[in-house]
Amino acid sequence: MARVRSACSSSRWLLIVISFSLVAVVLGTVPQISSVIAKPASRTEDSTLGAGDTVEITFNVNTSLGLVNASYPDAASLSWVQPFNISNNVTQSFGTSFSGTWVAGNRLRIAFLDTTGCTVRPRLTAVRILAEGNLRNATNDSAASTSTSTMMLGSFVSFRVTEMEAMDNVNNTGVEAGDSVYIQFSLPTIYSAGTTMNESELNSLFGFYGAFGSGINGTWISDDQLSVVMANPGWAFPGTYVVSTAAVVQDLAGLSDGNLTAASEGDVRLKSGWKDGKIFVSPQANICIRIRVDDKAYTRAHHYVRCNNLSTF
Repeated sequence: MARVRSACSSSRWLLIVISFSLVAVVLGTVPQISSVIAKPASRTEDSTLGAGDTVEITFNVNTSLGLVNASYPDAASLSWVQPFNISNNVTQSFGTSFSGTWVAGNRLRIAFLDTTGCTVRPRLTAVRILAEGNLRNATNDSAASTSTSTMMLGSFVSFRVTEMEAMDNVNNTGVEAGDSVYIQFSLPTIYSAGTTMNESELNSLFGFYGAFGSGINGTWISDDQLSVVMANPGWAFPGTYVVSTAAVVQDLAGLSDGNLTAASEGDVRLKSGWKDGKIFVSPQANICIRIRVDDKAYTRAHHYVRCNNLSTF
């Protein structure tokens, strides 16, 4: 009789091939930080870092926590939101006491209650999200976010240009070499009294680029007042805005990102004037241009061309 050996016999191995099906799992979009913005408690009166100031963190998609309006009563509950210094990666602090609220599906607002020990600053701070926060997308089918932001922008104070005034320093007959523009800031800047600036430095800070002509020079009267003297007057005249998108001046305390355009554009126009017989620079030589400001038409022309009915200020 033939001998039947067991399949598990030591003399024979049974090779079993098992075929596995690979299933692709598609995860949803992981929330990434779009921006981190510092905001003051009051836009016009805030001069110090303090209670009521906030940091708003915006994500690229709605989040699982944002859609349920999650809130956080204290610092411990927000430990998964970690600010750090972008230059050395050292962890920073939002202060002794702060809270958090999702004010939109994709936006978390952190409100300062006690700023003792607060080290976060615009242009110096970034934020990273830790996995322990379990922040996922709105449909909860993404991995937990571990996003890192770019530098924080915005301001904890109302740092801005509060006044720009045309000053007639020469003969009271019109704009000419030697006339100047006085610029007042709401808070001290990093520039001390007596600091001088040439045309290149002024354009780098303010983006004037021809508004007050060529050959301008500046002297800081104090840390919050600047005088710009003209050599070859430009196109700026009372009623116009001259602060450009390039304007960035740092406040002394470092509580603002220094963006003067965002803070001042809607508030401050060049005021007063250089009196009679004004001649203004036009984009093209020998052409007069009519400009309407506040429902009043003004005229400007190339420095060497006088327009008929030239407006006075």
